[in-house]
Amino acid sequence: GGRNIGKGGETMLEEGKDYNYIRHAVMKNIGYPERARRMGFEGKTLLSFMVLENGTTSQIKVEKSSGYRLLDDSAIEGVARTVISQKVSYRVVVRLPITYRLQVSKGDGT
Repeated sequence: GGRNIGKGGETMLEEGKDYNYIRHAVMKNIGYPERARRMGFEGKTLLSFMVLENGTTSQIKVEKSSGYRLLDDSAIEGVARTVISQKVSYRVVVRLPITYRLQVSKGDGT
């Protein structure tokens, strides 16, 4: 059973303030799509999402696209898979930039 929350039931999370544990949990679930890697796609996706009291995420939205749907979808899927182990006592709205940048490999002949 869901419950309705009135005003003050959720808050925007300030970057850098009690924020790193959420960012770290999300980033563990974000992968670079192999197809995007092969095609050389890079970019930054800005997502917003809500962390619920039970640690799950919901209402995931792309606020600013990377310009590549593959990257945006990968970011959304990573957030959707995330469960925050450090619970919050109220619903929290998070804005998180996710950067996809290819590393130049050295010495492996590819």
